[in-house]
Amino acid sequence: MSFFDLEFKELAKKGIEIPLTVYRFAVHEAVSTPFSLSLWARSDSAAIAIDTIVGQPASFRLTAGYLNVSGSGSRAWNGVCSYMEQTRAERQDKNILSSYYLRIVPAMWVMEHQRDHRIYQHLSIPDIVDIFFDEWNIKREWRIDRGSYPKLEFKVLYGESHFAFVTRLLEEAGIAYTFPDEAGGNGTVLLSEALHRGRKRPGAPVPYEENPTEAAEREFVSEVSLVRDVRPGAYTIRDYDFRNPSFELLGESAKARAPEDRYEQFHYLPGGFLVEGSAGGGTPVADDRGVARHLQPYGLARETRALESLRADRAGVAFTSNLHDLHPGLIFRVEQHPHPDLARELLVTDILLEGTAEGEWESRGHAVFADTPFRPPLITPRPEALGVQTVTVVGPKGVGKLDEEIHVDEFGRVRVRFPWDRSGNDDDLCSCWMRVAEGWGGKGYGWLNLPRVGQEVIVTFLEGDPDRPVIMGRLYNATHPVPYKLPDHKTVSTWKSDSAPGSGGFNEIKFDDEKSDELFYMQAEKNLRKLVKNDEILTVGHDRDKLVIAEEHETIDGTRTQVTLAERHSMIGSVHHRLIKGNKRQLIRLDEHELNEKNRWLLVEKDQDQVIRGNRRERDEWDLNARVNGDRRERVGRTRSVMIYQKLHVKVGKTFARAAGKELHAASKKITSEAPDITARGPGGFIRIDAAGVTISGRKVDINVSGSPGHGHGAHPREPAEAIEAKSKTGVFRDTDKLKGHGVVDAIAKQFEIKDKTAAPDNLRMLELFKLAMESDVGTPAGGTLLWSGGGDYAGHVAGDYAQKNSTAAQAFSRLEMTPGGGALAKTTTDNADGWGVANPAWRTISRRLAQQAKGDVNVVLSRVPAGETAIFREEVKVLAANPDVTAVNVWLMQPSPTGKYTDKAGTTYDLVPVKMEDALAMPPPPAPPAPSPPPLPPPPPPSSPSATSPKVS
Repeated sequence: MSFFDLEFKELAKKGIEIPLTVYRFAVHEAVSTPFSLSLWARSDSAAIAIDTIVGQPASFRLTAGYLNVSGSGSRAWNGVCSYMEQTRAERQDKNILSSYYLRIVPAMWVMEHQRDHRIYQHLSIPDIVDIFFDEWNIKREWRIDRGSYPKLEFKVLYGESHFAFVTRLLEEAGIAYTFPDEAGGNGTVLLSEALHRGRKRPGAPVPYEENPTEAAEREFVSEVSLVRDVRPGAYTIRDYDFRNPSFELLGESAKARAPEDRYEQFHYLPGGFLVEGSAGGGTPVADDRGVARHLQPYGLARETRALESLRADRAGVAFTSNLHDLHPGLIFRVEQHPHPDLARELLVTDILLEGTAEGEWESRGHAVFADTPFRPPLITPRPEALGVQTVTVVGPKGVGKLDEEIHVDEFGRVRVRFPWDRSGNDDDLCSCWMRVAEGWGGKGYGWLNLPRVGQEVIVTFLEGDPDRPVIMGRLYNATHPVPYKLPDHKTVSTWKSDSAPGSGGFNEIKFDDEKSDELFYMQAEKNLRKLVKNDEILTVGHDRDKLVIAEEHETIDGTRTQVTLAERHSMIGSVHHRLIKGNKRQLIRLDEHELNEKNRWLLVEKDQDQVIRGNRRERDEWDLNARVNGDRRERVGRTRSVMIYQKLHVKVGKTFARAAGKELHAASKKITSEAPDITARGPGGFIRIDAAGVTISGRKVDINVSGSPGHGHGAHPREPAEAIEAKSKTGVFRDTDKLKGHGVVDAIAKQFEIKDKTAAPDNLRMLELFKLAMESDVGTPAGGTLLWSGGGDYAGHVAGDYAQKNSTAAQAFSRLEMTPGGGALAKTTTDNADGWGVANPAWRTISRRLAQQAKGDVNVVLSRVPAGETAIFREEVKVLAANPDVTAVNVWLMQPSPTGKYTDKAGTTYDLVPVKMEDALAMPPPPAPPAPSPPPLPPPPPPSSPSATSPKVS
């Protein structure tokens, strides 16, 4: 006879009594499996609150009517009531008798009902299991060497229950768990890495009984069956280490005896050998959290455990017994069986115990030989991450950390946050380092395009393993949109970067495949360096435009050959410096024209030879000064003509000798010769005038007699041929401002959007001015006037005042202000407020460009036209005058006047006096007295010097 005790402690504490009497039980227990205890009970109450019982802690104790040799006559199971039903209710006289069925499972079983996605990093398998058991308040006892379980870099609970995840990890580690009754029935879980060396049943071996009915109340084992099964005899795992890709990371456990040694289980497990050996640092490198490496000894140990799991029940024993204290994980022995193998110790792995209160119970079980290492079977499947997922790249955040836009390790790996991660972390603690797939990768070459913090990327998983994520691609979203608006720019393909840290700048390679408007575009946000180790060939089918805002340096170690089949035009805005260390040879097959609008100095350190095979014509508008320190020799093959319209002064320090082969003739209204000694000599005599007097001597001297004077041919000099003037920009010299090269500036200027214009760097302000110069409409507004001012803010204010007082519509005027000289300030506004300003010699280029674009009536306001200088804006006025779209050009000069109508910024009033166009265009008068000869080699003025002369564009 047996005694059953069913108890609900938590309900009892609340004063709730459950009137149930158990009359039958059945319990199934197995290694690494939650037990399942089924109870059948009766009650005289038909209204037991089943909802109150299900889910509550419950315990069941079985007490035998006799004591076995173990010294204990009871067994206890503690857990949770997982199921209850009322199976029957019947009336007996005035009473109602009800039948119930209940199922009790361990508390660990409840973990099966919670599924989640979680990430665990830098923890060993026992550490992870402890986290879950603490969360579920599950008591446990570890019988393992925790030091033999290294930390793992990354483990994922992926859409599976807590129970399945814990069980899967324990199976991988080769740790079995059971629910022994060693602690008075407190529900403790025993976790052991060596059950085959675990607790042994006390007492003598259990006798084998062929006829159980004769055993009465003695313990026995009967119906024993020896089991043999074919199992794999070899287990091999292959891994891959990207740190050492050529190394065959292959482990192979010890094989079984033939023929099973041929039955190999081969598995490819990426990351199967990856464990952490020591703690890492805090820098963004691969080992920042832990030093994880693929260790072959760990892989070999894993293979050994897996093979032991497969072969653990290759040989076993099935039996029947009347023992109620046998449970999984207990080692016992059987005696008196005729087969010698039954003399070996047996490890109980599975047991089914059932019985009733009135009768006996029966125990049917399965055991394996305890001299064979036991590992739990690998039956819990690993979840597969099918397909791909989109995740967000993350980086470090928080106190003491620097927010990074690009957070990578030395392998280009990044960390991400999965959308299913509910940990709340949004920093570099979210995940492990993940490798990033690139379009091309080799040994130190290939593509490198690192994902940045906040970007959305595509993740896939090696072999579908959630523990092995790899980034395969990138995605755009609402917070990280496409580089160009779609579908407006659907023909554009681009590789566009973003300056970091911060934003606003970018490098880009862009392709636009719009038919008939195809474009290949490249931008360097700052520097561009290009290396060609051998030849470079560039072919341009049409025009090529090149613009360098600052300096350009070009070095050619060998020979440079440049061929221009048509015209070539060159413009230098300031000073041209050229150094030729060897010889210079120049061949011009047709005419050469050179126009120098100001001075020219030439220094030849040694000889200069000049050969002109045709005629030479020279014209000097003003003086010609020549100084020869040595001899001057001149040879004229035929006639030399000299025409001097005013005076000729010749002074000779010593001898002045002149000889004519035929005739020497001098004619003038008055001839005066003065010297201490003058002699006129001919074939018939001479006349001498000296200090002594006048001496006349000849063969015959006739005075006041008939005769005639000698007759000379007179001077008949020819006018020199007119020199052909070098053609201006309307001829050979094209207006370089109109070249298409300036069109490039418009596209460049569009890249800049500057709010504070006055604080912009000079080069950006120049770009804006160039952009203005490229605009087609800078003409006179309807009903208004176009003002062009020079001379600084004072002239600008006067011009603005003039515009406001002479315009017929509100703000219906445009003012373009160009100030030459020191500051080289250039401005443009549509009202009287200051606009752009930049100090750069290129202001003249812009002003000329604007002059070409002007339309309608143009009024030029000048602050001064100083004597001795070229009129301010003479060149611009000439361009305006030549512009067919300009209907009139009016030039006004500011003159201070107490009653003037127009006011400058200082409050001074001015009258505007008209200036004749010829005066505005006139050349400056010649200097007086003549300027001294220039120094041998005057240094060129620096481009940025305030006193440097602004160059004129040809």
